[in-house]
Amino acid sequence: MKLTLFPKLAAKLPPAVRRPRVWVPGVLLLGGALALTLRTSRPSAGGAAILTAAVQTAPFVEEILESGELESASNVEVRCRVRSMAGAAILTLVTEGSAVKKGNLIMQLDDSDLKNRMVDQQINVNKSAAELAQAQADLSSSEMALREYQSGLFLETEKTYESAAFVAEENLRRANEYLRYSKHLAQKGYISEVQLEADTFALGKATKELELSKTKLDVLRLFTKEKTVKELMANVEKFKTKVATSERSYQIDVRRLEDIKEQIAFCRIAAPLDGQVVYANDQRNRGSSEPLIAEGKVVRENQVLVRLPDPTRMQVLARINESRVDRIRNGQKVRISLDALPGTVLTGKVDSVSDYPMPPNPYYSNLKYYACEIPVVNPPVNIRPGMTSSVSILVEQLKEARQVPLAAVFARDDRHYCLVRHEDEGMEAREITVGASNDAMAVVENGLTDGEQVVLSPQPWLHDVSLPAPRATVRSAPADAPDPGPRKGSQAGSPVASR
Repeated sequence: MKLTLFPKLAAKLPPAVRRPRVWVPGVLLLGGALALTLRTSRPSAGGAAILTAAVQTAPFVEEILESGELESASNVEVRCRVRSMAGAAILTLVTEGSAVKKGNLIMQLDDSDLKNRMVDQQINVNKSAAELAQAQADLSSSEMALREYQSGLFLETEKTYESAAFVAEENLRRANEYLRYSKHLAQKGYISEVQLEADTFALGKATKELELSKTKLDVLRLFTKEKTVKELMANVEKFKTKVATSERSYQIDVRRLEDIKEQIAFCRIAAPLDGQVVYANDQRNRGSSEPLIAEGKVVRENQVLVRLPDPTRMQVLARINESRVDRIRNGQKVRISLDALPGTVLTGKVDSVSDYPMPPNPYYSNLKYYACEIPVVNPPVNIRPGMTSSVSILVEQLKEARQVPLAAVFARDDRHYCLVRHEDEGMEAREITVGASNDAMAVVENGLTDGEQVVLSPQPWLHDVSLPAPRATVRSAPADAPDPGPRKGSQAGSPVASR
């Protein structure tokens, strides 16, 4: 009876047919790394068939298989330039993958709120313009009032006071003449004493009027002029300040109006160059599968909306499970296959691995993945961003390595053992030193020799054997094994111990 199976499934086989020495050829593992030979022995006393595999020296390959998404390594990003606390909703957008020319409309954002704000701001601009015009008129009037007083009103008043003083001097001279003449007449008895007293009073009155006129003139020149000039100059400065403030307010309102008009123009997003539109639904920075870019979605300032990728520079953004990220190194070779192009195998090398996990998916929040960028070497012209890809990262490759199936290895107290099946059908538990391992095979550095038969899934028979006493082993790598370098987060012991 011939069976074709994977080593890790060997433990799940049903009890074999009771025929001794039936050989079971295996399949090629990991691209032909090993042709594994299994065989079944007669059932044990408990009735279960014993499945064994031969220890062999063969090429060993450790690869990590993960999924990813194709993207351009060089993109022209088109960002939202609309400033809004609430964001702007997408009204229309071109179909993803559409070819556009420079200047073609890519997306239209909702600008209704901005247009309402523009109307209100235009009213504010008109009010500011009116206030500025009034302030400028007031300033002009105050400057004119200052010139009017200095060159007109003051001189007019001064002349009036000078004229009054001149008349007062003439009246005083006449009063002196009248009094002198009245005294001469009074001595001769021609006028009465009362008339003489009246002329004396008229002289005193004329003297007082002259003094008053001179005082008014002095007050005008020494105090009134200076006070009035200062008041008028203060009005000029006040209106200058008001004009400057009104100009500033007007300029601010005008700039706000221009800014709103510019924001309205930003709502119409055009292609900056020829290219193919790819929505910026970037999954590396978010866990939700809901798209960010779609009609009705609200976008914020500086958010990337679409990308115009460079098709000559493509890369795969792979999602590396946290259990395997410590095995990834920059420069490791990668084979890339695309779901959209069956049979097409691309090549690349690991360029970078994120130091922090990607935001978790809300449906699988307990799983953590790290972003790994893998540039594609010589990308063909028929690949496009967004294509689902599978990557096979070559972690370690040995030309010759003695190895056994993982199902044949068990651990006790941080030590590893195999159950060896002898030709006389006896079994022996033997301690081994485990080197590198992949999902199917483990490299045995010492403890076994080629051709020996090891029992797969040996747990049912462990009670029939005794574990050997611990021995000191010196672990040595094969001569042709490449140095994998330091491994981030490596733990003591072999990875088999945790499988």
